[in-house]
Amino acid sequence: MGDFNVGTFMLFGYLSMALLIGVFIRSQLRFFQKYLIPACIIAGFIMLILGPGLLNIVSLPPSGDIEFLVYNLLTAIFIIVGFRGFNPEKAKDKETIKTTAVITVGLSFQLVVGALLTLAVIFLFNPGLFSGFSAMLLLGQGFDPTVARFFGGFWEQDLGFSGGQSIAFAFSALGFLLSYVLGILYIIWAKKRGLISPIPGEEQMAVQIGIAAPDEEKKSAGLITTHSHAIETLSLHLAIIGLSMLIVYGLIRFIVLFMLYNLSAGMVIVAEILVNFNFLFGLLVGMAARRLMLKLKIYHVVDRGLLDRILGIAVDYMVVAAIASIPLVISLGNMWETLCFSVAGAVLILLMIKLIMERIYQEKNVAKQVALFGFLTGNISSSLVLYRVLEPGLEDPFVRNLAYAGSLSFVAAVPLFFVMNIAVIGGTVHILMSAGLAAVYGAVVVLTVYFAAVKVKKAIGKNDRSKQNSVSNAQH
Repeated sequence: MGDFNVGTFMLFGYLSMALLIGVFIRSQLRFFQKYLIPACIIAGFIMLILGPGLLNIVSLPPSGDIEFLVYNLLTAIFIIVGFRGFNPEKAKDKETIKTTAVITVGLSFQLVVGALLTLAVIFLFNPGLFSGFSAMLLLGQGFDPTVARFFGGFWEQDLGFSGGQSIAFAFSALGFLLSYVLGILYIIWAKKRGLISPIPGEEQMAVQIGIAAPDEEKKSAGLITTHSHAIETLSLHLAIIGLSMLIVYGLIRFIVLFMLYNLSAGMVIVAEILVNFNFLFGLLVGMAARRLMLKLKIYHVVDRGLLDRILGIAVDYMVVAAIASIPLVISLGNMWETLCFSVAGAVLILLMIKLIMERIYQEKNVAKQVALFGFLTGNISSSLVLYRVLEPGLEDPFVRNLAYAGSLSFVAAVPLFFVMNIAVIGGTVHILMSAGLAAVYGAVVVLTVYFAAVKVKKAIGKNDRSKQNSVSNAQH
């Protein structure tokens, strides 16, 4: 128990050290100032380089401990996001279905790309490549490591896929790394091209350096809503968040135990996947807590400014830990195929997201594009990291919609599990069939949502304008 406590505080110390170094680097180097790269991202890559995965200068705790910290901070972040609420005007914008469609199409696209690359390798370089390699891109990047290792291990044991589990894990690790690297590069490219709206006061030295000048007017960090004789205001806010986290974990535990004891043995993998949806449970519990406090007329003890500060702290440490926890490992089996598939798949998925968002859904918001890319190559944590680069306050309802869409897209992608197994049961013809079915499924999803949502929205807009013109003509 003592070792765990020491390790926990050491981890906190290392992450804090990295954050301070990141703040210093941001304040000194023009490159990071010009593109407004947050200190926490700089700190994350510092720890990744200095950690056991590369230089091994800093002896970080086992990656499982760091991932556990990321898991808990992510839960707290979404509790705060739900508890804080959204702008009523912006919250009316229903983007969940559209976001779900983009993620589902992205998953289909990953299966198509993986299948085509597998066929190319089989015909040109390695005729003996396992046909299930076509699904590794989808499993490793599109889904989480739990799903990837499950299928990789199953195919390794039952179908002779040599090193299947380690290869699947390597795809997941490379996906996380590429999500951050390519995501940041895309933001830099978009900023150079003028595709990102400048933030207010961006050219000010204090904004670029990241530290308020001595003579600059300082903003309030929050308001005191309690008397310190009873409880410190910050303690009250942390207590509400802590109780909400307890409810989240209790709820997840209840659902998982119910599934394991009352349903089939095959529910084990489903239960493991459900645990990874902690962010959705956190969001829902946070929103429920807000509504309850509003109904009881006690929400006035909550200060939004303090919630923003706690949210910022949780995100900063989560970002450093998330990047530092990326396992820099790759399986020696099919190493070149794994590397090439991962890089090509990540680049192509970024281009696909940009194309679909801009050409079909008329959405040119770079922050949303890069967040979806982070989700489809890493997970919700990498998505949140990249989105925060351009939207530091996380106030847009897109964060809520992304949590919903991330869960709904998993359900919408269930047919892809059947489609990808077609390639495993046969040869090249079956791989091509798998790619074709995945392409058709993705096209059906994106077009259905386009005609059902976008076209209807346009029709409603035209009707509203027609009514306004009619009223205007009647008045004249």
